[in-house]
Amino acid sequence: MRFLKILDTYRLGLLVFFGKVAVFSTLRDPDYYWHLKTGEIILAEGRLPKTDPFSFTRPGSPWVLHEWLFQVILYLVHRAGGPWAVRALMAGLAAAAVVFAGRTARLFLPSKNAVLLVSLPFMVYLAVGVSPRPQLVTYVFLSFLIYALFQEKYAGKPRLLGLVPLLMVAWVNAHAGYMMGIVLLWLFAVCEAVRLRLHGPVPHGDRGRLYRLAMVAAAAAAASTINPYFIEHWLYPFQVSAMWASTHFISEWQSPNFHGLLDKGYLGLIALWVVFLVFNRQKPDVTELAVPAVVVLLSFQAVRHMPLVALVLISHCALSLSRGFDDAWPLRPLQAAWQRYKQGKGRGSRELGDLEYVFNWILLGVAGVAAYGLYPTWAAGEPLRLNSLLPVDAVEFVEREGVRGRVFNTYHFGGYLIFKFYPDQKVFVDGRADMYGDEFLKEYDVMYRGKPGWEDAFDPYGIDYVVCERNAPIRQLLIARGDFRLVYDDESNSVLVKDVPKFRSLILRHEIKPIHAP
Repeated sequence: MRFLKILDTYRLGLLVFFGKVAVFSTLRDPDYYWHLKTGEIILAEGRLPKTDPFSFTRPGSPWVLHEWLFQVILYLVHRAGGPWAVRALMAGLAAAAVVFAGRTARLFLPSKNAVLLVSLPFMVYLAVGVSPRPQLVTYVFLSFLIYALFQEKYAGKPRLLGLVPLLMVAWVNAHAGYMMGIVLLWLFAVCEAVRLRLHGPVPHGDRGRLYRLAMVAAAAAAASTINPYFIEHWLYPFQVSAMWASTHFISEWQSPNFHGLLDKGYLGLIALWVVFLVFNRQKPDVTELAVPAVVVLLSFQAVRHMPLVALVLISHCALSLSRGFDDAWPLRPLQAAWQRYKQGKGRGSRELGDLEYVFNWILLGVAGVAAYGLYPTWAAGEPLRLNSLLPVDAVEFVEREGVRGRVFNTYHFGGYLIFKFYPDQKVFVDGRADMYGDEFLKEYDVMYRGKPGWEDAFDPYGIDYVVCERNAPIRQLLIARGDFRLVYDDESNSVLVKDVPKFRSLILRHEIKPIHAP
């Protein structure tokens, strides 16, 4: 029975979450592939590249490797276990973030089952951001930071804060999201000082606490300079977020589209948090308002911050539930249900006893059998899903037919082409928007979308072949112009080659004549 009790309902939820990510995740993020290749280069050369090695359009351009540590770890994991190991890494980091958020919520909730119930709606939005990319490190470290701050504020246990500067050394070298940690640390310290000062002179005991918070925040900021670029790295996150390309080429930097069902649900969770604040019996202090509000506002600017909001609001909603609500009709049913839960009627262990754990093992077994049965069907459709997002089959055609030269590629295809082509061929553009810069990406946008002047921008690059989506404007324009021939076409992607002698044999064998409408 002691062994059976290992699997409580909370751990069952975490295992299901881990299994879903580890087994049923498509490695479709285009940036994943150039991160992987970068880690390989760093280990092979024993140093960080200072200039761009991947493109022929920006040779010698300075390249800031602000995520080098994650890239090295990602490559080592991939080399050790391939895609399965990468999925396990994704799932492990995501689960670790959930665990720290759950530990924070547990400071206020009566059981782990309650933590699971509160966490479930937010885990949907955390799962949206789970991909084999460095932001996973920010999810874990930010979740730990919130846990350490809540331990200090509500449990009077500051010891975990001592780890924050040490973690910052890894964070700053793994993802630019470290700046969020520094901002929240200072915001928390300043808000706590304001909160205490609003009640008159700060008591002597609280002065020491504020001094400790300020020291930790200063130490974390100092630790963030331990990176290859020293204090210049502080400007990098702000420079990237201010780029024109960030909102025009990178979907995760765009504002949420509240017409979609998922985004409407997210707005509903934010509204629920606001209702909690309004009707709480104990009104929130300035820190409890400012910290989550800042992250929520950032998520309205860029959808990439939605998972961070999920991790922050798990603990703040748990805090609100622990305080109870005024007798207001919007929350009356929730208040009644919560009171019943705290009295024990909702605790599965009281009603089911040890059968709760038996049921959990049965459910885990059922989930495992279901995953085993569904996986072959899912895996069979994986190539089609991946090819709809990345030019997998088109690249296979290029490699099989020995197509070589200067390639013009769609922006989000660049990472995959780097993974498949480097060092034999270089790409036109890829997801490193910060390295290419706004001026170049605006020029690319003119070419890709066929805006006025696109030929004057396109022709000087001496392009030999094109890999793009089937519905890309540049594809139709080049076919209409007549100097490029369509040699590969599938439901999603196309390959065109320039009508020159070196491709004449390929054109004779594979040219696809466009069908003109009558």
